[in-house]
Amino acid sequence: MIEQKFTKRIVNNSNSCKKIVQPNCTLFKSYIDIINSLPFLNVSYNLSSNLASKTHATINSQNEINIFYINHEKQFSSNIYCLISLEKLIINFVDTTISSEIKNLNKLIELEIGYNQVLSSIPNEIGQLRLLKILKIHSCPLLRTLPDDMKHLTNLISLTVEYSSITKIPTFIRDLTVLETLYLYNNKITVFWDTIAGLTRLKHLDLNFNPLTSISANIRNIPRLQGLQLRGCNLKYVPNFITQLYSLTTLDLSGNSLVSLPLTFIHLQKLHWLHLGSNKFQQIPREILLLYKLEYLFMSYNSISSLSGLGILKTLKSLDLRGNQLCTIPEEIENLVSLTELNLSDNYLSHLSTELLTGIQHLSEVYLYNNLFSDTEHTKIKNLLKNTSVFI
Repeated sequence: MIEQKFTKRIVNNSNSCKKIVQPNCTLFKSYIDIINSLPFLNVSYNLSSNLASKTHATINSQNEINIFYINHEKQFSSNIYCLISLEKLIINFVDTTISSEIKNLNKLIELEIGYNQVLSSIPNEIGQLRLLKILKIHSCPLLRTLPDDMKHLTNLISLTVEYSSITKIPTFIRDLTVLETLYLYNNKITVFWDTIAGLTRLKHLDLNFNPLTSISANIRNIPRLQGLQLRGCNLKYVPNFITQLYSLTTLDLSGNSLVSLPLTFIHLQKLHWLHLGSNKFQQIPREILLLYKLEYLFMSYNSISSLSGLGILKTLKSLDLRGNQLCTIPEEIENLVSLTELNLSDNYLSHLSTELLTGIQHLSEVYLYNNLFSDTEHTKIKNLLKNTSVFI
Protein backbone atom coordinates (compact mmCIF):
# COMPACT_ATOMS: atom_id res chain seq x y z
CA MET A 1 0.00 0.00 0.00
CA ILE A 2 1.36 3.44 -0.97
CA GLU A 3 0.72 6.29 1.41
CA GLN A 4 0.75 9.79 -0.06
CA LYS A 5 0.91 13.19 1.54
CA PHE A 6 -1.25 16.05 0.35
CA THR A 7 -0.29 19.70 0.76
CA LYS A 8 -2.68 22.60 1.22
CA ARG A 9 -3.49 25.19 -1.40
CA ILE A 10 -4.06 28.81 -0.46
CA VAL A 11 -7.82 29.38 -0.68
CA ASN A 12 -10.41 31.92 0.38
CA ASN A 13 -11.92 30.58 3.62
CA SER A 14 -14.68 33.15 4.04
CA ASN A 15 -17.40 30.81 2.76
CA SER A 16 -16.25 27.67 4.53
CA CYS A 17 -19.67 26.79 5.97
CA LYS A 18 -21.82 27.43 2.91
CA LYS A 19 -24.10 24.69 1.66
CA ILE A 20 -22.10 22.25 -0.39
CA VAL A 21 -22.78 22.17 -4.13
CA GLN A 22 -23.67 18.74 -5.51
CA PRO A 23 -20.75 17.23 -7.45
CA ASN A 24 -20.72 16.41 -11.14
CA CYS A 25 -18.57 13.30 -11.11
CA THR A 26 -18.72 12.90 -14.90
CA LEU A 27 -16.26 15.77 -15.20
CA PHE A 28 -13.42 13.65 -13.82
CA LYS A 29 -11.44 11.06 -15.74
CA SER A 30 -9.35 9.77 -12.83
CA TYR A 31 -8.93 10.06 -9.09
CA ILE A 32 -6.06 12.49 -9.73
CA ASP A 33 -8.52 14.85 -11.41
CA ILE A 34 -10.76 14.59 -8.36
CA ILE A 35 -7.87 15.23 -5.99
CA ASN A 36 -6.81 18.27 -7.98
CA SER A 37 -10.34 19.66 -7.80
CA LEU A 38 -10.44 19.66 -4.02
CA PRO A 39 -10.00 23.16 -2.54
CA PHE A 40 -7.71 22.02 0.23
CA LEU A 41 -5.37 19.59 -1.49
CA ASN A 42 -2.62 19.22 -4.01
CA VAL A 43 -1.17 15.79 -4.54
CA SER A 44 2.44 15.36 -3.49
CA TYR A 45 4.43 12.16 -3.77
CA ASN A 46 6.58 12.86 -0.71
CA LEU A 47 6.04 10.06 1.75
CA SER A 48 5.51 10.86 5.41
CA SER A 49 5.64 8.61 8.45
CA ASN A 50 3.59 10.95 10.65
CA LEU A 51 0.25 11.56 8.95
CA ALA A 52 -2.17 10.63 11.70
CA SER A 53 -3.41 14.19 12.28
CA LYS A 54 -3.02 15.49 8.73
CA THR A 55 -5.08 15.25 5.59
CA HIS A 56 -3.81 12.31 3.59
CA ALA A 57 -4.86 9.26 1.60
CA THR A 58 -3.70 5.79 0.69
CA ILE A 59 -3.84 3.96 -2.60
CA ASN A 60 -4.63 0.28 -3.05
CA SER A 61 -3.08 -2.24 -5.42
CA GLN A 62 -5.52 -1.22 -8.17
CA ASN A 63 -4.13 2.31 -8.01
CA GLU A 64 -7.34 3.63 -6.45
CA ILE A 65 -7.73 5.82 -3.39
CA ASN A 66 -9.35 3.59 -0.79
CA ILE A 67 -8.64 5.45 2.46
CA PHE A 68 -9.00 9.18 2.99
CA TYR A 69 -8.34 11.20 6.16
CA ILE A 70 -9.52 14.82 6.16
CA ASN A 71 -8.37 16.70 9.25
CA HIS A 72 -8.36 20.36 10.34
CA GLU A 73 -9.56 21.81 7.04
CA LYS A 74 -11.51 25.05 6.64
CA GLN A 75 -12.75 24.16 3.17
CA PHE A 76 -14.66 21.10 2.04
CA SER A 77 -15.76 19.97 -1.40
CA SER A 78 -18.51 17.54 -2.32
CA ASN A 79 -16.19 16.24 -5.03
CA ILE A 80 -14.92 13.93 -2.32
CA TYR A 81 -18.10 11.93 -2.97
CA CYS A 82 -16.78 11.11 -6.44
CA LEU A 83 -14.03 8.91 -4.97
CA ILE A 84 -16.20 5.83 -5.33
CA SER A 85 -13.38 3.42 -4.49
CA LEU A 86 -13.20 4.70 -0.90
CA GLU A 87 -13.46 2.03 1.78
CA LYS A 88 -12.58 4.26 4.72
CA LEU A 89 -13.36 7.96 5.16
CA ILE A 90 -12.42 9.99 8.24
CA ILE A 91 -13.56 13.64 8.50
CA ASN A 92 -12.42 15.35 11.71
CA PHE A 93 -12.23 19.04 12.64
CA VAL A 94 -14.05 20.09 9.47
CA ASP A 95 -17.21 22.17 9.96
CA THR A 96 -19.37 20.97 7.10
CA THR A 97 -22.70 19.37 6.36
CA ILE A 98 -22.83 15.87 4.90
CA SER A 99 -24.29 15.68 1.40
CA SER A 100 -26.85 13.15 0.21
CA GLU A 101 -24.21 12.29 -2.39
CA ILE A 102 -22.48 10.24 0.25
CA LYS A 103 -24.57 7.44 -1.25
CA ASN A 104 -21.98 7.31 -4.07
CA LEU A 105 -19.45 5.86 -1.64
CA ASN A 106 -21.12 2.47 -1.62
CA LYS A 107 -17.85 0.64 -0.98
CA LEU A 108 -17.34 2.32 2.37
CA ILE A 109 -16.63 -0.07 5.22
CA GLU A 110 -15.69 2.55 7.81
CA LEU A 111 -16.92 6.12 8.22
CA GLU A 112 -16.00 8.61 10.94
CA ILE A 113 -17.30 12.16 11.35
CA GLY A 114 -16.09 14.13 14.34
CA TYR A 115 -15.40 17.51 15.93
CA ASN A 116 -18.00 19.21 13.75
CA GLN A 117 -19.67 22.34 15.12
CA VAL A 118 -22.25 22.78 12.34
CA LEU A 119 -23.50 19.26 11.64
CA SER A 120 -27.13 19.00 12.77
CA SER A 121 -28.37 16.10 10.64
CA ILE A 122 -27.22 13.01 8.78
CA PRO A 123 -28.78 12.46 5.33
CA ASN A 124 -31.11 9.50 4.81
CA GLU A 125 -28.84 8.36 2.00
CA ILE A 126 -26.35 7.08 4.53
CA GLY A 127 -28.64 4.05 4.66
CA GLN A 128 -27.46 3.13 1.16
CA LEU A 129 -23.95 2.35 2.40
CA ARG A 130 -24.83 -1.31 2.76
CA LEU A 131 -21.22 -2.51 3.23
CA LEU A 132 -20.60 -0.20 6.18
CA LYS A 133 -19.32 -2.06 9.24
CA ILE A 134 -18.01 0.76 11.43
CA LEU A 135 -19.75 4.11 11.88
CA LYS A 136 -18.41 6.66 14.34
CA ILE A 137 -20.01 10.07 14.87
CA HIS A 138 -18.64 12.12 17.74
CA SER A 139 -18.27 15.64 19.07
CA CYS A 140 -21.15 17.03 16.98
CA PRO A 141 -23.07 19.08 19.57
CA LEU A 142 -25.90 20.10 17.22
CA LEU A 143 -26.74 16.53 16.22
CA ARG A 144 -29.96 15.45 17.96
CA THR A 145 -31.35 12.64 15.80
CA LEU A 146 -30.25 9.93 13.40
CA PRO A 147 -32.16 9.03 10.22
CA ASP A 148 -34.42 5.97 10.25
CA ASP A 149 -32.86 4.82 6.98
CA MET A 150 -29.87 3.72 9.02
CA LYS A 151 -31.92 0.58 9.63
CA HIS A 152 -30.61 -0.61 6.26
CA LEU A 153 -27.02 -0.73 7.57
CA THR A 154 -27.45 -4.39 8.35
CA ASN A 155 -23.71 -5.14 8.16
CA LEU A 156 -22.89 -2.63 10.88
CA ILE A 157 -20.78 -4.19 13.63
CA SER A 158 -19.83 -1.05 15.56
CA LEU A 159 -21.87 2.14 16.03
CA THR A 160 -20.57 5.11 17.99
CA VAL A 161 -22.45 8.35 18.64
CA GLU A 162 -20.58 10.25 21.35
CA TYR A 163 -20.39 13.82 22.67
CA SER A 164 -23.48 14.82 20.72
CA SER A 165 -27.07 15.69 21.68
CA ILE A 166 -28.97 12.49 20.91
CA THR A 167 -32.00 12.37 23.23
CA LYS A 168 -33.10 8.78 22.70
CA ILE A 169 -31.85 5.47 21.39
CA PRO A 170 -33.21 5.28 17.82
CA THR A 171 -35.78 2.58 17.13
CA PHE A 172 -33.87 1.41 14.04
CA ILE A 173 -31.17 0.02 16.36
CA ARG A 174 -33.22 -3.17 16.70
CA ASP A 175 -32.71 -3.84 12.97
CA LEU A 176 -28.92 -3.82 13.24
CA THR A 177 -28.87 -7.47 14.17
CA VAL A 178 -25.11 -8.07 13.79
CA LEU A 179 -24.14 -5.09 15.95
CA GLU A 180 -21.47 -5.99 18.51
CA THR A 181 -20.54 -2.61 20.00
CA LEU A 182 -22.80 0.36 20.70
CA TYR A 183 -21.20 3.47 22.18
CA LEU A 184 -23.57 6.31 23.11
CA TYR A 185 -21.24 8.08 25.53
CA ASN A 186 -22.12 11.60 26.69
CA ASN A 187 -25.40 12.38 24.97
CA LYS A 188 -28.76 13.49 26.40
CA ILE A 189 -30.53 10.14 26.55
CA THR A 190 -33.02 9.99 29.42
CA VAL A 191 -34.94 6.79 28.75
CA PHE A 192 -33.40 3.43 27.91
CA TRP A 193 -36.16 1.82 25.83
CA ASP A 194 -36.55 -1.74 24.55
CA THR A 195 -34.93 -0.85 21.24
CA ILE A 196 -31.75 -2.86 21.81
CA ALA A 197 -33.38 -5.91 23.38
CA GLY A 198 -33.10 -7.96 20.19
CA LEU A 199 -29.40 -7.35 19.65
CA THR A 200 -28.34 -10.87 20.47
CA ARG A 201 -24.75 -10.30 19.25
CA LEU A 202 -24.13 -7.11 21.22
CA LYS A 203 -21.02 -7.43 23.39
CA HIS A 204 -20.33 -3.87 24.56
CA LEU A 205 -22.77 -1.11 25.50
CA ASP A 206 -21.58 2.32 26.64
CA LEU A 207 -24.15 4.76 28.01
CA ASN A 208 -21.75 6.75 30.18
CA PHE A 209 -22.79 10.29 31.07
CA ASN A 210 -26.38 10.22 29.94
CA PRO A 211 -29.07 11.58 32.32
CA LEU A 212 -31.03 8.33 32.48
CA THR A 213 -34.34 8.35 34.31
CA SER A 214 -35.24 4.74 33.55
CA ILE A 215 -33.75 1.57 32.10
CA SER A 216 -35.78 -1.08 30.33
CA ALA A 217 -35.84 -4.47 32.01
CA ASN A 218 -35.38 -5.99 28.56
CA ILE A 219 -31.69 -5.21 28.76
CA ARG A 220 -31.47 -8.68 30.32
CA ASN A 221 -32.32 -10.08 26.87
CA ILE A 222 -28.85 -9.30 25.52
CA PRO A 223 -27.25 -12.65 26.31
CA ARG A 224 -23.74 -11.95 24.98
CA LEU A 225 -23.22 -8.56 26.63
CA GLN A 226 -19.74 -8.55 28.17
CA GLY A 227 -19.16 -4.86 28.87
CA LEU A 228 -21.68 -2.38 30.29
CA GLN A 229 -20.78 1.25 31.06
CA LEU A 230 -23.25 3.33 33.08
CA ARG A 231 -20.93 5.93 34.57
CA GLY A 232 -22.55 9.21 35.59
CA CYS A 233 -26.10 8.15 34.71
CA ASN A 234 -27.95 9.42 37.82
CA LEU A 235 -28.50 5.90 39.16
CA LYS A 236 -29.68 5.64 42.76
CA TYR A 237 -29.83 1.85 42.75
CA VAL A 238 -28.81 -1.09 40.56
CA PRO A 239 -31.87 -2.72 38.96
CA ASN A 240 -32.06 -6.47 39.55
CA PHE A 241 -32.37 -7.18 35.84
CA ILE A 242 -28.84 -5.87 35.25
CA THR A 243 -27.62 -8.74 37.42
CA GLN A 244 -29.20 -11.13 34.91
CA LEU A 245 -26.54 -10.21 32.35
CA TYR A 246 -24.61 -13.35 33.17
CA SER A 247 -21.94 -12.82 30.48
CA LEU A 248 -20.74 -9.50 31.90
CA THR A 249 -17.00 -9.32 32.46
CA THR A 250 -16.67 -5.54 32.90
CA LEU A 251 -19.15 -3.21 34.61
CA ASP A 252 -18.80 0.52 35.24
CA LEU A 253 -21.29 2.04 37.70
CA SER A 254 -19.08 4.88 38.88
CA GLY A 255 -20.23 8.46 39.32
CA ASN A 256 -23.74 7.63 40.48
CA SER A 257 -25.49 7.77 43.87
CA LEU A 258 -25.34 4.11 44.88
CA VAL A 259 -25.29 3.14 48.55
CA SER A 260 -25.71 -0.63 48.15
CA LEU A 261 -25.92 -3.47 45.64
CA PRO A 262 -28.77 -5.95 45.20
CA LEU A 263 -28.33 -9.44 46.60
CA THR A 264 -28.58 -10.78 43.05
CA PHE A 265 -25.28 -9.05 42.22
CA ILE A 266 -23.55 -12.28 43.19
CA HIS A 267 -24.91 -13.83 39.97
CA LEU A 268 -22.35 -11.84 37.95
CA GLN A 269 -19.77 -14.56 38.38
CA LYS A 270 -17.83 -13.71 35.21
CA LEU A 271 -17.02 -10.17 36.35
CA HIS A 272 -13.30 -9.47 36.46
CA TRP A 273 -13.42 -5.62 36.26
CA LEU A 274 -15.76 -3.53 38.44
CA HIS A 275 -15.81 0.25 38.90
CA LEU A 276 -17.92 1.62 41.76
CA GLY A 277 -15.96 4.82 42.35
CA SER A 278 -17.59 8.16 43.19
CA ASN A 279 -20.73 6.72 44.77
CA LYS A 280 -21.97 6.75 48.38
CA PHE A 281 -20.82 3.39 49.73
CA GLN A 282 -19.83 3.34 53.40
CA GLN A 283 -18.36 -0.15 53.30
CA ILE A 284 -17.31 -2.76 50.77
CA PRO A 285 -20.59 -4.33 49.59
CA ARG A 286 -20.72 -7.92 50.79
CA GLU A 287 -22.07 -9.01 47.40
CA ILE A 288 -18.68 -8.16 45.89
CA LEU A 289 -16.95 -10.59 48.24
CA LEU A 290 -18.60 -13.49 46.42
CA LEU A 291 -17.30 -12.54 42.96
CA TYR A 292 -14.58 -15.14 42.75
CA LYS A 293 -13.10 -14.04 39.40
CA LEU A 294 -12.82 -10.34 40.23
CA GLU A 295 -9.37 -8.96 39.36
CA TYR A 296 -9.84 -5.19 39.21
CA LEU A 297 -11.89 -3.32 41.81
CA PHE A 298 -12.26 0.46 41.89
CA MET A 299 -13.97 1.91 44.98
CA SER A 300 -12.36 5.36 45.01
CA TYR A 301 -14.11 8.46 46.36
CA ASN A 302 -16.81 6.86 48.43
CA SER A 303 -17.21 7.08 52.22
CA ILE A 304 -15.71 3.71 53.11
CA SER A 305 -14.26 3.41 56.61
CA SER A 306 -14.00 -0.39 56.89
CA LEU A 307 -12.52 -3.07 54.65
CA SER A 308 -13.93 -5.99 56.60
CA GLY A 309 -14.05 -9.22 54.60
CA LEU A 310 -12.03 -7.92 51.65
CA GLY A 311 -9.26 -10.45 52.22
CA ILE A 312 -11.39 -13.17 50.65
CA LEU A 313 -10.88 -11.76 47.15
CA LYS A 314 -7.73 -13.72 46.40
CA THR A 315 -7.98 -13.08 42.65
CA LEU A 316 -7.67 -9.28 42.97
CA LYS A 317 -4.78 -7.78 41.02
CA SER A 318 -5.63 -4.10 41.38
CA LEU A 319 -7.46 -2.35 44.22
CA ASP A 320 -8.26 1.38 44.20
CA LEU A 321 -9.48 2.86 47.49
CA ARG A 322 -8.49 6.50 47.00
CA GLY A 323 -10.50 9.24 48.62
CA ASN A 324 -12.31 7.29 51.33
CA GLN A 325 -12.35 7.56 55.13
CA LEU A 326 -9.90 4.82 56.00
CA CYS A 327 -7.96 5.25 59.23
CA THR A 328 -6.63 1.68 59.41
CA ILE A 329 -6.01 -1.21 57.03
CA PRO A 330 -6.85 -4.68 58.37
CA GLU A 331 -4.15 -7.33 58.27
CA GLU A 332 -6.44 -9.59 56.23
CA ILE A 333 -5.43 -7.50 53.21
CA GLU A 334 -2.23 -9.57 53.14
CA ASN A 335 -4.44 -12.46 51.97
CA LEU A 336 -4.78 -10.71 48.60
CA VAL A 337 -1.99 -12.86 47.23
CA SER A 338 -2.50 -11.82 43.59
CA LEU A 339 -2.47 -8.07 44.26
CA THR A 340 0.04 -6.09 42.20
CA GLU A 341 -1.34 -2.54 42.53
CA LEU A 342 -2.82 -0.87 45.62
CA ASN A 343 -4.01 2.73 45.84
CA LEU A 344 -4.74 4.12 49.32
CA SER A 345 -4.15 7.81 48.59
CA ASP A 346 -6.36 10.57 50.04
CA ASN A 347 -7.34 8.74 53.22
CA TYR A 348 -6.56 9.22 56.93
CA LEU A 349 -3.88 6.58 57.40
CA SER A 350 -1.07 7.17 59.87
CA HIS A 351 0.25 3.61 60.19
CA LEU A 352 0.59 0.44 58.12
CA SER A 353 1.47 -2.82 59.85
CA THR A 354 4.65 -4.70 59.03
CA GLU A 355 2.58 -7.81 58.26
CA LEU A 356 0.61 -5.92 55.65
CA LEU A 357 3.67 -4.39 54.03
CA THR A 358 5.55 -7.67 53.76
CA GLY A 359 2.71 -10.11 53.28
CA ILE A 360 1.68 -9.28 49.70
CA GLN A 361 4.46 -10.91 47.70
CA HIS A 362 3.65 -9.64 44.19
CA LEU A 363 2.89 -6.01 45.01
CA SER A 364 4.61 -3.81 42.43
CA GLU A 365 2.97 -0.39 42.96
CA VAL A 366 1.58 1.29 46.09
CA TYR A 367 0.06 4.79 46.14
CA LEU A 368 -0.12 6.50 49.53
CA TYR A 369 -0.35 10.22 48.71
CA ASN A 370 -2.14 12.63 51.06
CA ASN A 371 -2.39 10.56 54.22
CA LEU A 372 -1.22 11.30 57.78
CA PHE A 373 2.05 9.37 57.85
CA SER A 374 4.91 10.73 59.93
CA ASP A 375 8.42 10.97 58.51
CA THR A 376 9.34 7.89 60.54
CA GLU A 377 6.43 5.95 59.05
CA HIS A 378 7.44 7.10 55.56
CA THR A 379 10.88 5.66 56.08
CA LYS A 380 9.56 2.39 57.50
CA ILE A 381 7.19 1.89 54.57
CA LYS A 382 9.88 2.51 51.98
CA ASN A 383 12.35 0.21 53.74
CA LEU A 384 9.85 -2.63 53.94
CA LEU A 385 8.80 -2.20 50.32
CA LYS A 386 12.22 -2.01 48.68
CA ASN A 387 11.11 -4.08 45.71
CA THR A 388 7.91 -2.10 45.24
CA SER A 389 7.38 1.30 43.62
CA VAL A 390 6.04 3.44 46.48
CA PHE A 391 4.38 6.80 45.80
CA ILE A 392 3.97 8.67 49.05
